Amino acid sequence: MNNNFEENKKIALYVVNFVSGMYHLGDGVLVEFHPASRFPNPEVTAMVTSDYRVLYNIDRLKVAPDYELL
Repeated sequence: MNNNFEENKKIALYVVNFVSGMYHLGDGVLVEFHPASRFPNPEVTAMVTSDYRVLYNIDRLKVAPDYELL
């Protein structure tokens, strides 16, 4: 497992921007970073809300493998 929060954060933002472009969502997708305590399960790396927000677990981003961000 890696411990590269900044690199994983860049990958996460890239993926969201790529998928947003693919589906022509424009700037309507918001990305937020929250601690594990804000997630129903602390092992969840990311969730999508019904209002097009993508929430990333900053605690998981510190240790998540690259493929988990895709």
